[in-house]
Amino acid sequence: QYEYYRPQSRGAPQGGDMAYTEENVRRSAETFQSIRKIGGVECTNDVYARGKNRFEFWYVGKIARTTGTITLHQGISRIWNLIEEHACRLRPVELGREYGTLEIWCSKEGDIEILS
Repeated sequence: QYEYYRPQSRGAPQGGDMAYTEENVRRSAETFQSIRKIGGVECTNDVYARGKNRFEFWYVGKIARTTGTITLHQGISRIWNLIEEHACRLRPVELGREYGTLEIWCSKEGDIEILS
């Protein structure tokens, strides 16, 4: 039912400083760690993705932001390119063919994926 997804079959990533490139992914990870170190789990939310016509939600990562500077919605909007590409690479069979139409969902709190 699922077809194999090959990320290299698409063109160069779009999105400027939020394109899915090694430099941008590393910078994003370092920023996350810096915020998390200071603010703790209260500054984070778990991120999930799913295809439009699917019921499964797949855990694809975390987002961190500081209170008063950016809302969760603004943060997700800013790094949408990174999230979507990362989700497709993590789950190529389940999400790869949904690139460009993924739904992104967030938990209300951080670290809930370790509770289940």
